[in-house]
Amino acid sequence: MAAETDLKARCLERLAGISLDEIHRKHIAEILTELDCPKAFRCVEQGFVQLCRAVDVGRATYLACFEPLPAACRFALDLGGEHYCRCPLRVYLMKHLQR
Repeated sequence: MAAETDLKARCLERLAGISLDEIHRKHIAEILTELDCPKAFRCVEQGFVQLCRAVDVGRATYLACFEPLPAACRFALDLGGEHYCRCPLRVYLMKHLQR
Protein backbone atom coordinates (compact mmCIF):
# COMPACT_ATOMS: atom_id res chain seq x y z
CA MET A 1 0.00 0.00 0.00
CA ALA A 2 2.86 2.39 0.78
CA ALA A 3 4.39 1.72 -2.65
CA GLU A 4 1.11 2.63 -4.35
CA THR A 5 0.85 5.81 -2.28
CA ASP A 6 4.44 6.74 -3.23
CA LEU A 7 3.68 6.06 -6.90
CA LYS A 8 0.60 8.28 -6.82
CA ALA A 9 2.55 11.03 -5.05
CA ARG A 10 5.25 10.88 -7.76
CA CYS A 11 2.57 11.03 -10.45
CA LEU A 12 0.97 14.08 -8.85
CA GLU A 13 4.40 15.76 -8.78
CA ARG A 14 4.96 14.84 -12.43
CA LEU A 15 1.50 16.14 -13.30
CA ALA A 16 2.49 19.56 -11.95
CA GLY A 17 5.21 19.74 -14.63
CA ILE A 18 2.95 18.88 -17.56
CA SER A 19 1.55 21.80 -19.55
CA LEU A 20 -2.21 21.71 -18.82
CA ASP A 21 -4.96 24.12 -17.92
CA GLU A 22 -5.56 24.14 -14.17
CA ILE A 23 -9.07 22.70 -14.52
CA HIS A 24 -7.70 19.67 -16.42
CA ARG A 25 -4.82 19.25 -13.96
CA LYS A 26 -7.29 19.22 -11.05
CA HIS A 27 -9.60 16.69 -12.70
CA ILE A 28 -6.70 14.41 -13.70
CA ALA A 29 -5.35 14.60 -10.13
CA GLU A 30 -8.76 13.45 -8.85
CA ILE A 31 -8.75 10.53 -11.28
CA LEU A 32 -5.19 9.57 -10.24
CA THR A 33 -6.03 9.47 -6.55
CA GLU A 34 -8.98 7.14 -7.14
CA LEU A 35 -7.45 4.92 -9.83
CA ASP A 36 -5.61 1.64 -9.27
CA CYS A 37 -3.42 1.51 -12.38
CA PRO A 38 -1.98 -1.86 -13.41
CA LYS A 39 0.50 -0.07 -15.68
CA ALA A 40 1.98 2.06 -12.86
CA PHE A 41 0.70 5.30 -14.41
CA ARG A 42 3.30 5.16 -17.17
CA CYS A 43 1.21 7.59 -19.24
CA VAL A 44 1.66 10.23 -16.54
CA GLU A 45 5.34 9.42 -16.07
CA GLN A 46 5.82 9.97 -19.83
CA GLY A 47 3.95 13.28 -19.81
CA PHE A 48 0.98 11.87 -21.73
CA VAL A 49 3.17 11.51 -24.83
CA GLN A 50 3.00 7.74 -25.25
CA LEU A 51 -0.55 6.59 -24.71
CA CYS A 52 -2.39 3.38 -25.46
CA ARG A 53 -3.79 3.43 -28.98
CA ALA A 54 -7.46 4.30 -28.75
CA VAL A 55 -10.11 6.15 -30.74
CA ASP A 56 -13.16 8.04 -29.54
CA VAL A 57 -16.25 6.24 -30.82
CA GLY A 58 -18.78 8.60 -29.28
CA ARG A 59 -19.39 6.71 -26.03
CA ALA A 60 -19.14 8.58 -22.75
CA THR A 61 -17.16 6.03 -20.75
CA TYR A 62 -15.03 4.08 -23.20
CA LEU A 63 -12.90 4.25 -26.34
CA ALA A 64 -12.18 1.76 -29.11
CA CYS A 65 -8.90 0.04 -28.18
CA PHE A 66 -6.27 -0.69 -30.82
CA GLU A 67 -3.51 -2.08 -28.63
CA PRO A 68 -1.91 -5.29 -29.94
CA LEU A 69 -2.76 -7.29 -26.77
CA PRO A 70 -5.82 -5.62 -25.25
CA ALA A 71 -6.80 -8.67 -23.20
CA ALA A 72 -3.68 -8.10 -21.08
CA CYS A 73 -5.20 -4.88 -19.73
CA ARG A 74 -7.81 -5.02 -16.98
CA PHE A 75 -9.50 -1.94 -18.43
CA ALA A 76 -10.13 -3.68 -21.76
CA LEU A 77 -13.62 -4.85 -22.59
CA ASP A 78 -14.07 -7.49 -25.28
CA LEU A 79 -17.37 -7.25 -27.12
CA GLY A 80 -17.47 -9.89 -29.80
CA GLY A 81 -13.82 -9.50 -30.79
CA GLU A 82 -13.84 -5.70 -30.68
CA HIS A 83 -11.98 -4.22 -27.74
CA TYR A 84 -12.80 -1.10 -25.78
CA CYS A 85 -10.80 0.86 -23.22
CA ARG A 86 -12.52 1.75 -19.96
CA CYS A 87 -9.55 3.41 -18.23
CA PRO A 88 -10.99 6.60 -16.72
CA LEU A 89 -7.75 8.51 -17.25
CA ARG A 90 -7.35 7.43 -20.88
CA VAL A 91 -10.99 8.28 -21.61
CA TYR A 92 -10.58 11.72 -19.99
CA LEU A 93 -7.42 12.46 -21.98
CA MET A 94 -9.15 11.61 -25.26
CA LYS A 95 -12.47 13.31 -24.51
CA HIS A 96 -11.10 16.52 -23.03
CA LEU A 97 -7.56 16.90 -24.41
CA GLN A 98 -7.87 15.00 -27.70
CA ARG A 99 -4.85 12.88 -26.76
